[in-house]
Amino acid sequence: MFIISYPNMLLGGYGDRIHGLIAIKILSKVFNHDFYILWDKENIIDLFDYEKYNAKNITNIKEIGSNGWNLIDGGKLRLVDHVKNNIQNEDKPDKDKTYKYIFPNEHYVFHLNSNICRKIGNIVGVNITDEEIINEYQKMYTDIFKPKEFFLKKVDNIIKGRTNIVGIQIRCGDKYMVTNTRETHSTGTYHNIDKYLTAIKKQCDETMDSSYNIFITSDSDEAYKTGIKIWNKDRVIYNDDIIQHLDRKPVDEDISKVFVDSYILSMCTCKLYITYGSNYGMVSALSCIHDNIYGINYAHLSKNKILKNT
Repeated sequence: MFIISYPNMLLGGYGDRIHGLIAIKILSKVFNHDFYILWDKENIIDLFDYEKYNAKNITNIKEIGSNGWNLIDGGKLRLVDHVKNNIQNEDKPDKDKTYKYIFPNEHYVFHLNSNICRKIGNIVGVNITDEEIINEYQKMYTDIFKPKEFFLKKVDNIIKGRTNIVGIQIRCGDKYMVTNTRETHSTGTYHNIDKYLTAIKKQCDETMDSSYNIFITSDSDEAYKTGIKIWNKDRVIYNDDIIQHLDRKPVDEDISKVFVDSYILSMCTCKLYITYGSNYGMVSALSCIHDNIYGINYAHLSKNKILKNT
C-alpha cells in the first residue's frame, strides 16, 4: 500500500502537493501497490469526495509509524536516493526482484512535494511516458478529487452562469500574501502586472469572440485591481475570499479559495494563461480540459512542455 500523506507540517503549497500525489499514484501502479491519500493538514472532506482513495476508510491511521510501516520523508531527493541505494545493494537484480527489494514492506507512507515518478521509473528501467502522467493529472477533478455540492455551489456563485471564460493565473510571490508577511520571495511579476494583462487583452480581443469573460487568480489582489481597469469590471470574475497559502498557518477557516480557483482554471475556462514555473498554475494547466494554454508572456504552452518543468 502506498499512501501520499499531508499531515500538519510544511510540505509545500497546493501545486507542490499535487505533483507529489500524482507521482505516488503513478508509482503505485509501477510497483503494484494500492494507492491512498491521507490529507490531514486541511479539512478537504467538505470540498471533495475522494472516498475511493481516502486512507482513513482503509486502515487504522494510528498504526502509521509502528511496525509494518515505512515513512519516506524528505521531498524531492530522498525517495530517489532510497531507490538508487536499494538497487545498488542488490546483485544483478531482475526486474521483479528489484521491485520487491526497493519496497519490501507491505505499507509505505510518502511525504512528497514534487513529480519525480519518471526519475524513479528510469532508475528501475520503466519508461513512464508524458501521456501516462498527463492522463493522471486529467483525472484530478473527475476521479481523484470529485467536487461536492458545497464546492460546486461556491464555483457557481463566483461564475454566475458566465461562459467563454479566459483564466489568468499570476504568481507574484509569497511576500504578497497575508499568511507570508515575513517572507521576501518575489517572482518579479508584481510590477509588470499592467503590462502582462494589457498584452493578454490585446491577444484575446484579436482572437476571441467579443463576449469573452476573464477569471483572475493571484497571490496578490493587485492582479484583480489592475484587471478591472483594463477590462470592464462586469467581465472580470474574481473569488474575493482571503488569499492564503496552504503551507502556512491559515488566517481564515475557509481555505477553499485555493482549491476553487484551481478548479475554475482547469474546468471552467476555454483559454488559460499561467505563470510558467508556478506549480499552482502548472497543475491547473495539466489538469485542464483543453489545450489552449499560454504563459503570461503570451507564448503557447503544450502540456508536454509544462510537464518537463514539474
